[in-house]
Amino acid sequence: MVLGERYRLVERIGAGGMAVVWRAYDQVLHRTVAVKMLSPRLVAQPDNLRLLRAEALAVAGLSHPRITSVYDYGQQRLDGHEQPYLVMELVDGVTLRQALRDASSGLGWQPAVSVTAQVAAALAAAHERGIVHRDVTPANIMLTTAGVKVLDFGICVLAGFDDGADDELVGTVDYIAPERVTGRTAVTPASDVYSLGMVMYRCLSGHLPWEPTTPTRRLHQHVFSPPDVLPPVPDMPAAIRELCLSCLAKNPADRPTAAELVAGLEEWNVPGPRLAQEADGETHTRLLALPAELTRRDPNPVTGVAGRVAAAVRTMPRRRRAGLSAGALAVTGLVGVLVLNAGPDVADATQTPPPPQACHVSLQIHTAGTGYTASLAVGTTGRRPQRWQLTFTVPDGWRVGGVRPEEVRQDGLRAVVTGRTDLVAGSPAAVALAGTATASSGLPDRFVLDGTTCQSNVDVISSAPPPAVVQSTPEAHRPAAEPEPHGGKPKPSKKPKH
Repeated sequence: MVLGERYRLVERIGAGGMAVVWRAYDQVLHRTVAVKMLSPRLVAQPDNLRLLRAEALAVAGLSHPRITSVYDYGQQRLDGHEQPYLVMELVDGVTLRQALRDASSGLGWQPAVSVTAQVAAALAAAHERGIVHRDVTPANIMLTTAGVKVLDFGICVLAGFDDGADDELVGTVDYIAPERVTGRTAVTPASDVYSLGMVMYRCLSGHLPWEPTTPTRRLHQHVFSPPDVLPPVPDMPAAIRELCLSCLAKNPADRPTAAELVAGLEEWNVPGPRLAQEADGETHTRLLALPAELTRRDPNPVTGVAGRVAAAVRTMPRRRRAGLSAGALAVTGLVGVLVLNAGPDVADATQTPPPPQACHVSLQIHTAGTGYTASLAVGTTGRRPQRWQLTFTVPDGWRVGGVRPEEVRQDGLRAVVTGRTDLVAGSPAAVALAGTATASSGLPDRFVLDGTTCQSNVDVISSAPPPAVVQSTPEAHRPAAEPEPHGGKPKPSKKPKH
């Protein structure tokens, strides 16, 4: 499907309560983007259309490296309804919520400070323009190779406006500010600071300030219960603890602003956290690890951040405005109706695999008419045993084969190269490819070696005479039942820019 005669939908990569997100290809600027569309069941409701447009207008007015960029907005008639769509920067990484799954004692104070400072900088930019996010949670904070990104302004509102119509409150139970629960004040930026304080507390300690309990009790704790004492964190300055607790003040006037929080954390802020490697797991998941500079700063390098976060899993951040499956919550003495994510924010930890090895792919394509030959070089920082497997995505209209048919096969838009010898550091493997391609359909990308996403360079050289090859076709060499790689079916990731 092509939207606006420009954006070709390639793969559905996530779905939330209100929206579906697609990986798409911009056929004008030849780049990969994310396209957010309303869930089909919500398209017929005008209020939902306005929400997506409001998100587009809010984020389009923000230009900040820690906020996901909006490229375009449009509407297209599908199945008898006007379907709005939002074209955004495609962010590859892991949500902070999923990174925290394997960090029962927290991330360590320096990574926690870095996450908080970067999110606070994004919020300060939004607050300066009068925009309040209203759902600052680990699920809406993405760790990427370029640092932290704040996601999902889908329920944002202008500061000073009422929190919701007809006593409706939107947000996430574990992170919602007390004044929003009681409904006594209009929306202010201080509510976002409270939510970020909850995020910071969890990054420092590995848990929330109160024991897990029912959603109603959690709302009561936000309003009436002081947070539990922050557990001791090795080598953490006392000022960090004080800043965190000041964000959790019950009175909004007693909290720092987002800009003041950035300034207060500046002395202790360190580079990161950002993701250096990633490995594909099951559909809509990805295993990633934090970079080496953070593990070197961790007081315990054996069980440090990289080890604790290597099993973090990326999923689509869930929209918060959808009602609970069991129905809206009625909370006597607090608010009439809640439209909240009331699920606990702690997920079961998974076994931590070793951090993935780095890899690099170089692909040089020689074209001649609609045919091409290509030289593929695959390198790694470690050692890969014989029968290693490299997968990559090819555009529509491409056919991929190899000089040795047993080395290369294609399944739809996915090409698979299987190694014949061990792959060791400093000795890249060379594979000859050949096939046909449509000139205007883009280039191969999203190279993944045994589950690790590789850095890649793709170069095209026109009108070169192709060497003699034995070309394999997808039909001739596609197995009847292809086994999935370790961790499940690979999911393409965004090609690094160089």
